[in-house]
Amino acid sequence: MLPGLEFQVGTGLRFYVWLDMWHPRGPLSQTFPRGPSITGLPTDSLLHNVIEQGRWNWPSVTDFDIQEIVAGLPLIHPNQPDSIRWKSRDGKFSTAAALKMLQPPSAAVRFQWLGVNWRRDTTWASKRWRGKHLLNAAARTMLSSLVYNIWIERNRRRFSSIASTAEIVARKAIEDVKFRIMSASLPPSVQRSALYKVWKIPWDFE
Repeated sequence: MLPGLEFQVGTGLRFYVWLDMWHPRGPLSQTFPRGPSITGLPTDSLLHNVIEQGRWNWPSVTDFDIQEIVAGLPLIHPNQPDSIRWKSRDGKFSTAAALKMLQPPSAAVRFQWLGVNWRRDTTWASKRWRGKHLLNAAARTMLSSLVYNIWIERNRRRFSSIASTAEIVARKAIEDVKFRIMSASLPPSVQRSALYKVWKIPWDFE
């Protein structure tokens, strides 16, 4: 049975016995492939062939498979045509319901966003790393790089089911900052010397 859809049996003039998904077990041709030969009902038989006066009327067969079919028969709405409805309170189509049905299930992503005190941490960072000193500028760059790489990791886990360790994500952020430092044209200075030492950048890379 397709998620989000409900096959409602009515007069039996639209649904096929063996081919359509009107039964809770799905298409009977797949679940019970011997059904047509056991019951004598051709593969292209319509449901009305097993409905009489609004009630199910299957061939009297003692086969176990057929008994399973009969045990799971859905309710008949005899005064209505066969129909396919959305499984919602009003039975009406909605774009949100359709997207939810079509999207494959995604794995849960564990991120401790709710446990982070963002106001406290951003206040601390804004006070600690303010100013034009190269070390503070690098720290601000590191913060933005971490946020970016964590967001990328979150999307990879959610949409691609691919996960990296925290160490790998942190290493990517560090490498991003080191690349930006090495790409900048910084004149020789005490600040540059301190920056290279903290970020372990070789003096002779230029």
